[in-house]
Amino acid sequence: MKEGLVPLTALDKHRAYNIYCAGMQGKLSRCAGWDPVLQRQGFEHSFTAGTLFWYRHQGQEVALLSMSRRDYGLHVHLLVVLDAWRRQGMGRRVLAHLHGLSRGRVTLSCLRDDKPVRAFYAEMGYHIAGMEPDFLNLEWPGPQAKAG
Repeated sequence: MKEGLVPLTALDKHRAYNIYCAGMQGKLSRCAGWDPVLQRQGFEHSFTAGTLFWYRHQGQEVALLSMSRRDYGLHVHLLVVLDAWRRQGMGRRVLAHLHGLSRGRVTLSCLRDDKPVRAFYAEMGYHIAGMEPDFLNLEWPGPQAKAG
């Protein structure tokens, strides 16, 4: 497979956790703090088998994501583009792929104070569906919204 989602194997879990830490530690430390033991436990509990995927482009792993199907479409629990692939349109590719899979809405959360990420999601058609103290709940309305 040259492009698309590939489920993580048990052998990938350690590398996936390191990518999660590299992508999220600085951001989460600003709002909730970062306890390595709690983060490891949370990662193991939250990102279970069947929800973690690599996104591959031209045969290479370019992003780590966790998602699950919902009645309304998809929920993205995690999206981290690997450092070497940032600023090359990979986030757009991943979201476009997910939009095609969703058959409905796509939801996700981002940190309220992460303005570049918020701008990126707004550019991709996401709007604020709810607010929490540190997070925004975002929603892409789905293909039917574009047609109407």
